[in-house]
Amino acid sequence: MVGLPRITYLRATSRTFMRASWDRRFGFSLLSIVLLTGCSGTSGSMGPSVDVVVMDAGVNDGEAPVMDAMPAPDASPMGKLLFVSPDDSSDGDGRRRTPFGSIEAAYGVAVPGDIVVLLPGEYSGLMGPPEGVLVQGSGADVTSIQGPVVLRAARVGLSEVSVVGGRPALTVDGTATVDTVTLRDAPAALVVTGELEARELRVSEVRDASAEPRSFDGPTPSSGAAVRVADGGRLVWRGGGISRCDWVGLRNLGEASLDGVNIRDLGGPGLVNEAGLLDGRRLQVERVSAAAVLVLGGDIELEDSSVRDTEETPLVPLRSGVAAYGGTALLSAIDIARVNRGLRLSRGAQVIVSGVQITQPTIDGVSMDEARIDGARVTVVGARNTGLSAVSESEINLTQLEIQDVGRIGLLVNGSTAHVEGLTVAGSDGRGVTLSGAQGTLSGIHLSRIQNVGIQVSDPGGPQTIQNGVIERSSTSGIALTGRQHEVVISGVTVSAIAIGDAGLGEGIHLFRARGALIGVTSHGNAGAGVLVEESTLRSDGLAVRENAGPGIVLIGSGPETAL
Repeated sequence: MVGLPRITYLRATSRTFMRASWDRRFGFSLLSIVLLTGCSGTSGSMGPSVDVVVMDAGVNDGEAPVMDAMPAPDASPMGKLLFVSPDDSSDGDGRRRTPFGSIEAAYGVAVPGDIVVLLPGEYSGLMGPPEGVLVQGSGADVTSIQGPVVLRAARVGLSEVSVVGGRPALTVDGTATVDTVTLRDAPAALVVTGELEARELRVSEVRDASAEPRSFDGPTPSSGAAVRVADGGRLVWRGGGISRCDWVGLRNLGEASLDGVNIRDLGGPGLVNEAGLLDGRRLQVERVSAAAVLVLGGDIELEDSSVRDTEETPLVPLRSGVAAYGGTALLSAIDIARVNRGLRLSRGAQVIVSGVQITQPTIDGVSMDEARIDGARVTVVGARNTGLSAVSESEINLTQLEIQDVGRIGLLVNGSTAHVEGLTVAGSDGRGVTLSGAQGTLSGIHLSRIQNVGIQVSDPGGPQTIQNGVIERSSTSGIALTGRQHEVVISGVTVSAIAIGDAGLGEGIHLFRARGALIGVTSHGNAGAGVLVEESTLRSDGLAVRENAGPGIVLIGSGPETAL
């Protein structure tokens, strides 16, 4: 698509214009200067920043002009300039001094490549321009059009205007470019069924609370949204944003690509992907409701973006950063803070992460059920409940999972599979890791400052291995095993400095009615026994116990299969 040239219309007095060139005692009656710089845009680009500048200077103190006015331009690098006045009584020929009195009159003579220039003022309506024609206002703050506006033709453009009202304010059915446009004060702002390239598009004051309550913890919003990309539609949006809207910011069913768009102060989710592809880079989403990003289907890719201060809505109790109920998501360099759940994954959602930090979630950093997460570098700081919770046949495949200062459990895996390489839990008011009915491998572990059991394994659901790492400066037990369904293998782990905690225990490793294997394990400097085995089966190789306050190894009711 050919880029949209920008025509800048300015007014100035001789006191502020060209002071260095003209003496202040002289004034200008009218000066129009046109800088024809040429269109530097190329096919598929967003076009140059400025192609045409029209400057209109007023009279200075009523004195005589020093020069005659220069003639207004009648051509741009792309075609003719056709000026339009908001005064419908004007009966001009489209020149700057003699503008058309209606947009329709300009359309009547426009050919592809022409630019219709709207002079400052309010316009009652705008029919879509003919194919290849661009409509340029004099600035979104001084040129407004009463919506709705429909762009149906191919290769049309709209820039430097505000569209006020309409349901929606702007519809794009053809192929269009918009630049520095504001859509406001409407029940809906934009619907894209064709193709739209937008630069510095701003959407605000969309007031239409058309949301519906739902019965589960994640919202299924109604069809109401400030911006909607329909199935088959395509939106490319650079700069600008969405603010002060009653419900969903942008709903995508087609293809949407956003870069540098700010989304804030909404009564519903910031972005909703129902189908198709949503690609977002350098986004800032803050003070929205229910979820900053909600995935119900399709594919979403987010990179180098931040989420802040998601709020509850009366319709749903969710306050998530990214909530995925189905679909797939790729999250890279994402910063999430002050939500109740950083990532809420459910209903078969599949997420790949590469650098996600979640700070101060009021419930969980990551909460999963029937979902899958893969990738690397997830950090959760200050979760009041759980750093990462995976239940109901979820699957975790992560490297470098770091959890700090949680209120209840660092990592909770229940009835699910977890393979984590490089697990750090530094500070938990409850347990460091709870594996219940779980299976998988934890390797490269470092747990410290755990108030009640470093790793608790209960009723393994399949093969479970804990290997290579350190558990230190914690309470009750470094590792506690219960359940005989499957043997739990612990290898290359050092447990030390376990203090007396709940039930008066301070053991390095505790087996109760369990099956375990300790391979190359060291337990030392603990307040209780190095290893306590109760009614369990244990096999070991290379086990080292030393400098514990209690006995090195205590066996209670263990059978003949126990081999030390």
